[in-house]
Amino acid sequence: MRYMELVGVVGLSVAVASCASSGNKISQSQIDQIKIGETTFNQMVEIFGSPVGQGYGSEGHLTANWMYVYVGPFGSGMEQQVLAVYFDDKDKVQKYNLLNQAPNGPRLGR
Repeated sequence: MRYMELVGVVGLSVAVASCASSGNKISQSQIDQIKIGETTFNQMVEIFGSPVGQGYGSEGHLTANWMYVYVGPFGSGMEQQVLAVYFDDKDKVQKYNLLNQAPNGPRLGR
């Protein structure tokens, strides 16, 4: 019985100590492809994949969010990126904001 307990403890330790991530990391080269008044929603999906959420704001314009989250071993080294994009009435990028939440992470937007 001790062997099975040891296997369970080791398995749980590995699970807790492992890294976890969700979404795709957003690179500067991807951000550079966003052109205000030109880039469409469909082009954003081609560049970043499907958004994690989308809806319509109070003015009736489409908004979409892309997200990346990484948590290192034992909860260390957490990094989170959130790209919020607001589209005009022709589904072209009106403005966007990228938030990097990491130690000394920059906040970029236009």
